[in-house]
Amino acid sequence: MIEQLLGDYKAMMDSIGAELDKLGITGLETCDHLCYRVETVERYEELVGELSDLGENIGSNIVSGRPITIFKLHEPLMWRDLSIACLELPAPKDGSFYREGWEHAEFVIPELNEFREKHQDKLNFNTKSMGRCLNPELGLKINDRYQVKFHPLHIMDVIETEKQLKITQID
Repeated sequence: MIEQLLGDYKAMMDSIGAELDKLGITGLETCDHLCYRVETVERYEELVGELSDLGENIGSNIVSGRPITIFKLHEPLMWRDLSIACLELPAPKDGSFYREGWEHAEFVIPELNEFREKHQDKLNFNTKSMGRCLNPELGLKINDRYQVKFHPLHIMDVIETEKQLKITQID
């Protein structure tokens, strides 16, 4: 069970959900994955092995100079009425410190530009990843601990496209 290995993901999701409710962001239908951060490469490698019992490694790429692995969970995580299919496990970036624990949730918003326009007057989105060709992304810091990200494609669709295009490194 994921909670025994990584801790309570629902506490993060409850915090994110409460903040999104306050901000008027409702009607989110698909949370494709959650992200769990680790402090060391050794811990990353350990968890890659342990998570293999809970899900299938459907994609590993080098992103911004460090490996990131995506697992399709055998049993999706449940929160509110959402079924969350995947878990992202990034290794730490050289020179950066990450406290181990749950970090962010990502939601699929097919009409991302309309979503951005609807909320841009009241929200300070991080738009640094909006220029990505494959899956542009809006980020939103929820509090001092968590983030939420919005993008148009499900992570499993992105991984399948990357495999077809033989993309192994993303900057």
